[in-house]
Amino acid sequence: MQTTAIVTANQGDMSEVLVMRSEACGSCAAAGACHTKPSTHTIPNTLGLVPGDGVVVEMREKTFFRNVFLLYIMPVLFFVGGIALATLWQSRTGTVDETKSFLAGLAALVVFAFVIRFVNQKLEGTEDWTMVRRVSLQELAEAPCPSAEEKSA
Repeated sequence: MQTTAIVTANQGDMSEVLVMRSEACGSCAAAGACHTKPSTHTIPNTLGLVPGDGVVVEMREKTFFRNVFLLYIMPVLFFVGGIALATLWQSRTGTVDETKSFLAGLAALVVFAFVIRFVNQKLEGTEDWTMVRRVSLQELAEAPCPSAEEKSA
């Protein structure tokens, strides 16, 4: 996944970059109406950039798909798993109450919140972003989120 960023600071051979999330807008029906905020990442400065320079950065596919799994698939698995376990347990006792199963699914989401917090702490600092190429600030300015009209054309 490639996206644009601006170098905000250098510390030795590392740079802090402000990643613009315009690619998220490109596939969204809201077309930038959500005001997605940029994120900050510290990555190796392989291009010798200075603060204020524009850059295209890339996240490894493995990291991208791991993040998608953790943020979108895992919560669903926890929720459905909680419901399934509660229903299975209740069926063994002879009565199945859907409300209790639903509440068990919500409880599993609470457990997921603690699990993801632990996983996030373990993965902190393991972002796999790399600098691809330098871009001009004019090029950055000319790449806004597409409007709804542009996407339908």
